[in-house]
Amino acid sequence: KRLEAAGMPPSQAAGLAEAWSETLTIELATKSDLRELRGWASAEFADIRGEMRAEFADVRREMRTAFAEARTEFARIRGEISESKAETIRWMVGLFVAQLTVTIGVLLRLAG
Repeated sequence: KRLEAAGMPPSQAAGLAEAWSETLTIELATKSDLRELRGWASAEFADIRGEMRAEFADVRREMRTAFAEARTEFARIRGEISESKAETIRWMVGLFVAQLTVTIGVLLRLAG
């Protein structure tokens, strides 16, 4: 009626009014739509948070296991290094005694 009062032909005014009416009912969200969307989004985010908590817990468990394995491996390597040191010292002492024996033998041979 406002469109007709403004000078628009009645058929054109009726078509425009109908198009706007459809657009408003189809395109615009109602408060009910927004409440429904908010509820859905809240549930989705809660699910995602739950999944993320579970994933993070799994990652933490895997990290604890990996760190424990690394500590065990480092302890094993430290043990091997200690064994290698001890063996090296034994060889050095043995070679020192052998060299000392040879040197004394050479000196005795030269002196006598």
